[in-house]
Amino acid sequence: MFEISLEVDRDDMHADIVSWPDQVRDGWTQGRAAAREFPRETSPDGVLWCGMGGSAIGGDFLAALASPRAPYPLQVHRGGPLPAWTNERTLVILASYSGATAETLAIAREAMDRGCRLAALTSGGTLAKLADRERIERWPVRPGRMPRAALGEMFATALGAFHEHEWLSTDTAAFEECLRVLEQLTAPYAQLPGDDHPLSDSLASLLDRRPMVYASGILRPVARRWANQFNENAKRAAQWGELPEMNHNEVVAYRERGSAGERYAVFLLDDPFAPDDVRARIPVTLELARRAGFAAHRVQPDGEHDLTRLLAAAVRGDWLSYWLALAHGIDPSPIPAIDTLKLELKRREKSGG
Repeated sequence: MFEISLEVDRDDMHADIVSWPDQVRDGWTQGRAAAREFPRETSPDGVLWCGMGGSAIGGDFLAALASPRAPYPLQVHRGGPLPAWTNERTLVILASYSGATAETLAIAREAMDRGCRLAALTSGGTLAKLADRERIERWPVRPGRMPRAALGEMFATALGAFHEHEWLSTDTAAFEECLRVLEQLTAPYAQLPGDDHPLSDSLASLLDRRPMVYASGILRPVARRWANQFNENAKRAAQWGELPEMNHNEVVAYRERGSAGERYAVFLLDDPFAPDDVRARIPVTLELARRAGFAAHRVQPDGEHDLTRLLAAAVRGDWLSYWLALAHGIDPSPIPAIDTLKLELKRREKSGG
Protein backbone atom coordinates (compact mmCIF):
# COMPACT_ATOMS: atom_id res chain seq x y z
CA MET A 1 0.00 0.00 0.00
CA PHE A 2 2.83 2.39 0.88
CA GLU A 3 6.33 2.46 -0.54
CA ILE A 4 8.40 3.48 2.48
CA SER A 5 12.08 3.06 3.25
CA LEU A 6 13.69 3.86 6.59
CA GLU A 7 16.85 4.79 4.71
CA VAL A 8 15.27 8.18 4.03
CA ASP A 9 15.40 8.86 7.79
CA ARG A 10 19.12 9.69 7.86
CA ASP A 11 19.17 11.13 11.40
CA ASP A 12 17.04 8.31 12.82
CA MET A 13 14.06 10.26 14.05
CA HIS A 14 12.38 6.86 14.29
CA ALA A 15 14.49 6.15 17.38
CA ASP A 16 13.53 9.48 18.93
CA ILE A 17 9.81 8.79 18.57
CA VAL A 18 10.26 5.23 19.85
CA SER A 19 11.89 6.76 22.94
CA TRP A 20 8.71 8.61 24.03
CA PRO A 21 8.03 6.29 27.02
CA ASP A 22 11.65 6.52 28.16
CA GLN A 23 11.64 10.29 27.75
CA VAL A 24 8.57 10.62 29.96
CA ARG A 25 9.92 8.24 32.58
CA ASP A 26 13.37 9.85 32.68
CA GLY A 27 12.03 13.40 32.56
CA TRP A 28 9.73 12.81 35.53
CA THR A 29 12.63 11.45 37.60
CA GLN A 30 15.13 14.16 36.71
CA GLY A 31 12.60 16.97 37.13
CA ARG A 32 11.79 15.87 40.65
CA ALA A 33 15.48 15.45 41.49
CA ALA A 34 16.33 18.90 40.13
CA ALA A 35 13.53 20.57 42.11
CA ARG A 36 14.79 19.00 45.35
CA GLU A 37 18.03 20.96 44.93
CA PHE A 38 16.15 24.22 45.54
CA PRO A 39 13.97 25.43 48.42
CA ARG A 40 10.29 24.51 48.18
CA GLU A 41 8.32 27.69 47.68
CA THR A 42 4.63 28.53 47.75
CA SER A 43 2.64 28.36 44.54
CA PRO A 44 3.21 31.39 42.31
CA ASP A 45 0.44 33.85 41.57
CA GLY A 46 0.91 33.12 37.89
CA VAL A 47 3.16 31.10 35.60
CA LEU A 48 4.52 32.26 32.26
CA TRP A 49 6.12 29.51 30.14
CA CYS A 50 8.43 31.27 27.66
CA GLY A 51 9.66 29.36 24.63
CA MET A 52 9.44 28.87 20.91
CA GLY A 53 8.54 25.92 18.68
CA GLY A 54 9.26 22.53 20.19
CA SER A 55 10.29 24.16 23.47
CA ALA A 56 6.97 25.98 23.80
CA ILE A 57 4.48 23.18 23.20
CA GLY A 58 5.29 21.45 26.51
CA GLY A 59 3.96 24.56 28.22
CA ASP A 60 0.66 24.19 26.35
CA PHE A 61 0.42 20.61 27.60
CA LEU A 62 1.22 21.63 31.18
CA ALA A 63 -1.32 24.46 31.00
CA ALA A 64 -4.01 22.01 29.87
CA LEU A 65 -3.37 19.86 32.94
CA ALA A 66 -3.09 22.84 35.31
CA SER A 67 -6.19 24.74 34.17
CA PRO A 68 -8.81 22.66 36.06
CA ARG A 69 -6.57 22.03 39.07
CA ALA A 70 -4.08 24.79 39.82
CA PRO A 71 -4.90 27.95 41.83
CA TYR A 72 -2.92 30.09 39.38
CA PRO A 73 -3.07 30.77 35.62
CA LEU A 74 -0.41 29.22 33.38
CA GLN A 75 0.15 31.01 30.08
CA VAL A 76 2.53 30.21 27.24
CA HIS A 77 4.47 33.18 25.86
CA ARG A 78 5.96 32.85 22.38
CA GLY A 79 8.31 35.80 22.03
CA GLY A 80 8.05 39.54 22.54
CA PRO A 81 8.11 41.65 25.72
CA LEU A 82 6.77 40.25 28.96
CA PRO A 83 3.08 40.91 29.70
CA ALA A 84 2.53 43.89 31.99
CA TRP A 85 1.10 41.70 34.76
CA THR A 86 4.33 39.78 35.43
CA ASN A 87 6.05 40.68 38.71
CA GLU A 88 8.03 39.18 41.60
CA ARG A 89 5.16 36.78 42.35
CA THR A 90 5.20 35.40 38.78
CA LEU A 91 7.12 32.24 37.92
CA VAL A 92 8.75 32.64 34.51
CA ILE A 93 9.85 29.33 33.00
CA LEU A 94 12.62 29.85 30.46
CA ALA A 95 12.18 26.87 28.14
CA SER A 96 14.84 26.41 25.45
CA TYR A 97 15.99 22.91 24.58
CA SER A 98 19.20 24.17 22.97
CA GLY A 99 19.72 26.97 25.49
CA ALA A 100 20.37 29.34 22.60
CA THR A 101 16.90 30.58 21.62
CA ALA A 102 17.24 34.34 21.12
CA GLU A 103 13.67 35.16 22.12
CA THR A 104 13.93 33.18 25.36
CA LEU A 105 17.28 34.72 26.31
CA ALA A 106 15.82 38.19 25.77
CA ILE A 107 12.90 37.32 28.06
CA ALA A 108 15.35 36.06 30.69
CA ARG A 109 17.02 39.44 30.95
CA GLU A 110 13.71 41.28 31.18
CA ALA A 111 12.32 38.85 33.78
CA MET A 112 15.44 39.25 35.93
CA ASP A 113 15.08 43.04 35.79
CA ARG A 114 11.48 42.73 37.00
CA GLY A 115 12.44 40.44 39.86
CA CYS A 116 10.33 37.50 38.65
CA ARG A 117 10.84 34.02 40.03
CA LEU A 118 12.72 32.03 37.39
CA ALA A 119 13.28 28.44 36.32
CA ALA A 120 15.32 27.31 33.31
CA LEU A 121 14.34 24.19 31.36
CA THR A 122 17.22 23.41 29.00
CA SER A 123 19.85 20.93 27.86
CA GLY A 124 22.69 23.47 28.09
CA GLY A 125 23.97 26.40 26.07
CA THR A 126 23.85 30.05 27.09
CA LEU A 127 20.69 29.58 29.14
CA ALA A 128 22.26 26.89 31.33
CA LYS A 129 25.31 29.08 31.93
CA LEU A 130 23.08 32.00 32.83
CA ALA A 131 21.06 29.87 35.24
CA ASP A 132 24.17 28.58 36.99
CA ARG A 133 25.75 32.03 37.19
CA GLU A 134 22.60 33.68 38.58
CA ARG A 135 21.58 30.71 40.72
CA ILE A 136 18.34 30.30 38.78
CA GLU A 137 16.56 27.01 39.40
CA ARG A 138 17.52 24.73 36.51
CA TRP A 139 15.63 21.67 35.27
CA PRO A 140 18.13 19.90 32.99
CA VAL A 141 17.25 17.68 30.04
CA ARG A 142 19.58 15.58 27.92
CA PRO A 143 21.11 17.10 24.77
CA GLY A 144 21.36 15.46 21.36
CA ARG A 145 17.86 15.71 19.94
CA MET A 146 15.98 18.24 17.89
CA PRO A 147 13.66 20.28 20.15
CA ARG A 148 10.52 18.83 18.60
CA ALA A 149 11.84 15.31 19.23
CA ALA A 150 12.43 16.02 22.92
CA LEU A 151 8.87 16.99 23.90
CA GLY A 152 8.37 13.92 26.10
CA GLU A 153 11.40 14.72 28.23
CA MET A 154 10.91 18.51 28.29
CA PHE A 155 7.28 18.21 29.37
CA ALA A 156 7.82 15.42 31.90
CA THR A 157 10.82 17.18 33.47
CA ALA A 158 8.71 20.27 34.10
CA LEU A 159 5.82 18.12 35.34
CA GLY A 160 8.16 16.37 37.79
CA ALA A 161 9.48 19.68 39.09
CA PHE A 162 5.95 21.04 39.55
CA HIS A 163 4.98 17.88 41.41
CA GLU A 164 7.99 18.06 43.71
CA HIS A 165 7.32 21.72 44.53
CA GLU A 166 3.64 20.86 45.13
CA TRP A 167 2.52 23.36 42.51
CA LEU A 168 0.66 20.66 40.57
CA SER A 169 0.34 17.13 41.91
CA THR A 170 0.34 14.12 39.59
CA ASP A 171 -1.38 10.98 40.77
CA THR A 172 0.82 7.87 40.76
CA ALA A 173 -1.90 5.85 39.05
CA ALA A 174 -2.15 8.45 36.30
CA PHE A 175 1.58 8.41 35.65
CA GLU A 176 1.74 4.61 35.62
CA GLU A 177 -1.23 4.37 33.24
CA CYS A 178 0.39 6.93 30.96
CA LEU A 179 3.64 4.98 30.71
CA ARG A 180 1.78 1.71 30.16
CA VAL A 181 -0.30 3.13 27.30
CA LEU A 182 2.70 4.81 25.66
CA GLU A 183 4.61 1.53 25.75
CA GLN A 184 1.64 -0.37 24.29
CA LEU A 185 1.35 2.10 21.41
CA THR A 186 5.02 2.12 20.49
CA ALA A 187 5.36 -1.30 18.87
CA PRO A 188 2.41 -1.10 16.45
CA TYR A 189 3.04 2.55 15.52
CA ALA A 190 6.77 1.93 14.93
CA GLN A 191 6.18 -0.80 12.33
CA LEU A 192 6.39 0.05 8.63
CA PRO A 193 2.85 0.98 7.54
CA GLY A 194 0.82 -1.68 5.78
CA ASP A 195 -2.85 -2.53 5.43
CA ASP A 196 -3.15 -3.54 9.10
CA HIS A 197 -1.16 -0.65 10.53
CA PRO A 198 -3.19 1.44 13.05
CA LEU A 199 -2.40 4.61 11.08
CA SER A 200 -2.92 3.23 7.56
CA ASP A 201 -6.31 4.86 6.92
CA SER A 202 -5.16 8.24 8.20
CA LEU A 203 -1.93 8.04 6.24
CA ALA A 204 -3.69 7.06 3.02
CA SER A 205 -6.04 10.04 3.23
CA LEU A 206 -3.09 12.41 3.76
CA LEU A 207 -0.94 11.35 0.82
CA ASP A 208 -2.47 14.00 -1.45
CA ARG A 209 -4.26 16.19 1.10
CA ARG A 210 -3.45 18.88 3.62
CA PRO A 211 -4.37 18.17 7.25
CA MET A 212 -6.89 20.19 9.24
CA VAL A 213 -6.67 19.20 12.91
CA TYR A 214 -9.19 20.13 15.61
CA ALA A 215 -9.48 19.00 19.21
CA SER A 216 -11.72 19.11 22.27
CA GLY A 217 -11.14 19.02 26.02
CA ILE A 218 -7.68 18.13 27.29
CA LEU A 219 -6.57 17.43 23.70
CA ARG A 220 -6.81 21.03 22.50
CA PRO A 221 -3.03 21.72 22.59
CA VAL A 222 -2.44 18.44 20.75
CA ALA A 223 -4.10 19.88 17.64
CA ARG A 224 -1.38 22.50 17.50
CA ARG A 225 1.29 19.84 18.05
CA TRP A 226 -0.04 17.77 15.16
CA ALA A 227 0.00 20.77 12.84
CA ASN A 228 3.54 21.70 13.92
CA GLN A 229 4.73 18.14 13.31
CA PHE A 230 3.14 18.03 9.86
CA ASN A 231 4.94 21.31 9.14
CA GLU A 232 8.39 20.25 10.32
CA ASN A 233 8.47 16.49 9.76
CA ALA A 234 6.39 16.12 6.59
CA LYS A 235 7.08 19.63 5.25
CA ARG A 236 3.32 19.87 4.76
CA ALA A 237 1.14 22.94 5.29
CA ALA A 238 -1.41 22.29 8.04
CA GLN A 239 -3.95 24.14 10.12
CA TRP A 240 -5.32 23.56 13.59
CA GLY A 241 -8.12 24.74 15.85
CA GLU A 242 -10.41 23.89 18.75
CA LEU A 243 -13.94 22.79 19.38
CA PRO A 244 -16.33 24.49 19.85
CA GLU A 245 -14.59 27.60 18.41
CA MET A 246 -14.14 26.15 14.89
CA ASN A 247 -17.89 25.57 14.68
CA HIS A 248 -18.28 29.35 14.66
CA ASN A 249 -16.01 30.02 11.69
CA GLU A 250 -13.91 27.36 9.94
CA VAL A 251 -16.77 24.92 9.51
CA VAL A 252 -18.31 27.37 7.04
CA ALA A 253 -15.69 26.20 4.52
CA TYR A 254 -17.31 22.73 4.51
CA ARG A 255 -19.51 23.46 1.50
CA GLU A 256 -21.27 20.71 -0.43
CA ARG A 257 -20.24 20.67 -4.08
CA GLY A 258 -17.29 22.91 -3.19
CA SER A 259 -13.83 22.26 -4.59
CA ALA A 260 -11.86 22.33 -1.33
CA GLY A 261 -12.88 18.89 -0.05
CA GLU A 262 -10.57 16.88 -2.27
CA ARG A 263 -7.57 18.86 -1.00
CA TYR A 264 -8.03 18.44 2.76
CA ALA A 265 -8.25 15.76 5.43
CA VAL A 266 -10.02 16.64 8.69
CA PHE A 267 -8.98 15.10 12.02
CA LEU A 268 -11.13 15.64 15.11
CA LEU A 269 -9.33 14.68 18.30
CA ASP A 270 -12.17 13.61 20.55
CA ASP A 271 -11.60 13.75 24.29
CA PRO A 272 -14.22 11.41 25.81
CA PHE A 273 -14.16 13.48 29.01
CA ALA A 274 -14.86 16.80 27.30
CA PRO A 275 -18.22 18.45 28.16
CA ASP A 276 -21.21 16.71 26.58
CA ASP A 277 -22.27 19.80 24.66
CA VAL A 278 -18.85 19.96 23.01
CA ARG A 279 -18.74 16.26 22.18
CA ALA A 280 -22.21 16.45 20.62
CA ARG A 281 -20.70 18.69 17.95
CA ILE A 282 -18.16 16.13 16.76
CA PRO A 283 -20.35 13.72 14.74
CA VAL A 284 -22.23 16.64 13.19
CA THR A 285 -18.98 18.36 12.23
CA LEU A 286 -17.60 15.15 10.71
CA GLU A 287 -20.77 14.64 8.71
CA LEU A 288 -20.58 18.19 7.34
CA ALA A 289 -16.96 17.58 6.34
CA ARG A 290 -17.78 14.32 4.56
CA ARG A 291 -20.70 15.87 2.69
CA ALA A 292 -18.28 18.51 1.43
CA GLY A 293 -15.91 15.81 0.16
CA PHE A 294 -13.28 16.03 2.88
CA ALA A 295 -11.59 12.92 4.21
CA ALA A 296 -12.69 12.96 7.86
CA HIS A 297 -11.38 11.05 10.89
CA ARG A 298 -12.41 10.85 14.52
CA VAL A 299 -9.45 10.12 16.84
CA GLN A 300 -10.10 9.07 20.42
CA PRO A 301 -7.00 8.22 22.50
CA ASP A 302 -6.96 5.61 25.25
CA GLY A 303 -6.71 6.42 28.93
CA GLU A 304 -8.77 7.15 32.01
CA HIS A 305 -6.47 9.99 33.02
CA ASP A 306 -5.94 13.34 31.34
CA LEU A 307 -2.17 12.85 31.25
CA THR A 308 -2.52 9.57 29.37
CA ARG A 309 -4.90 10.87 26.72
CA LEU A 310 -2.84 14.02 26.21
CA LEU A 311 0.42 12.18 25.53
CA ALA A 312 -1.15 9.23 23.68
CA ALA A 313 -2.73 11.64 21.20
CA ALA A 314 0.56 13.52 20.80
CA VAL A 315 2.46 10.31 20.07
CA ARG A 316 -0.08 9.33 17.42
CA GLY A 317 0.47 12.63 15.65
CA ASP A 318 4.25 12.30 15.81
CA TRP A 319 4.11 8.90 14.12
CA LEU A 320 1.58 10.01 11.53
CA SER A 321 3.68 13.01 10.47
CA TYR A 322 6.80 10.82 10.43
CA TRP A 323 5.31 8.14 8.19
CA LEU A 324 3.81 10.79 5.92
CA ALA A 325 7.28 12.26 5.42
CA LEU A 326 8.77 8.89 4.54
CA ALA A 327 5.86 8.02 2.25
CA HIS A 328 6.91 11.00 0.12
CA GLY A 329 10.63 10.23 0.37
CA ILE A 330 11.24 13.16 2.72
CA ASP A 331 13.82 13.06 5.50
CA PRO A 332 11.82 14.30 8.50
CA SER A 333 14.74 15.85 10.41
CA PRO A 334 16.11 18.73 8.28
CA ILE A 335 14.34 22.08 8.44
CA PRO A 336 15.89 23.94 5.47
CA ALA A 337 13.42 26.82 5.41
CA ILE A 338 14.12 27.66 9.08
CA ASP A 339 17.87 27.37 8.51
CA THR A 340 17.64 29.70 5.51
CA LEU A 341 15.51 32.16 7.47
CA LYS A 342 18.02 32.32 10.33
CA LEU A 343 20.97 32.80 7.97
CA GLU A 344 19.21 35.56 6.06
CA LEU A 345 18.26 37.37 9.28
CA LYS A 346 21.87 37.21 10.46
CA ARG A 347 23.08 38.50 7.10
CA ARG A 348 20.69 41.43 7.22
CA GLU A 349 21.59 42.19 10.82
CA LYS A 350 25.29 42.34 9.94
CA SER A 351 24.65 44.48 6.87
CA GLY A 352 22.29 46.76 8.75
CA GLY A 353 19.53 46.16 6.20
